[in-house]
Order: sequence, then structure tokens, then C-alpha cells
Amino acid sequence: MFNAINEDDEDSIKAIVSEMRGDTQLTEKVKAGLSVEHAEYMEDRNERMAEERKQKSADKQAKIKKAAKAFAEKQKQTA
Repeated sequence: MFNAINEDDEDSIKAIVSEMRGDTQLTEKVKAGLSVEHAEYMEDRNERMAEERKQKSADKQAKIKKAAKAFAEKQKQTA
């Protein structure tokens, strides 16, 4: 994890986080081994990822609403 964070290697970080998911003991060991800077990096990363997911979801919802509105308008015109 140290190397992945130091190199800002998002693919490696994702792979490590994926391996840790569901394994509480491994997660605790990895977190315990992180320096303060590395732990802060991961906290910032987690916040950034959460914001990106929220934005992606909002964009998807806006697209769905736009498509539904267009469909409803089309239905009104053909009725």
C-alpha cells in the first residue's frame, strides 16, 4: 500500500482495497501500518471517490429525467 500511495497508483490502490474488502483483520493490519500521511491520503481519496460517485449518480438521474420528459412529450404528440 505504501508504494501504491507514494506512486499515486490508483489501479494498485483499487486492487488492494478490493482485496481488503470483507477481510476485517487484513484491513486493520493495513490501516495500522500506514503512516499519518498515508492515512490522510486514503481519507482524502475516499472523500474524493464518494463525491465522484455522487456526481455520477446525479448526472445519471438528470439524464434519465431528460429522457423521460422527452418520451412523455413524444407520447403527448402522438396521442
